Amino acid sequence: MSNVTIRLHLFLFLCYKTDFYWREIYEKDYASFEDFSKAVEEYIDYYNNKRIQAKTKWMPPVQYRIASMCSA
Repeated sequence: MSNVTIRLHLFLFLCYKTDFYWREIYEKDYASFEDFSKAVEEYIDYYNNKRIQAKTKWMPPVQYRIASMCSA
C-alpha cells in the first residue's frame, strides 16, 4: 500500500469511529455483542448508501460515484 492509501484509510476510519461513537455507542446500551454487531453493519450501510453531503452534490456516496462515472 502506498503512503497516501494508508493515510486515506486512517482518515476514513477516524471519521467512521467518531461519527459512529457519538451516534450509536455513546447514546445506547447494547444487550449483547450480536446487537452491537448488527448496529455496526447498519451504520456501514447508512454511511455507504444513504448519507448525503454537500461535497457529493447532496447524493448518497454510491449514487454520486455512479453519476460521476457516467459523466466521465
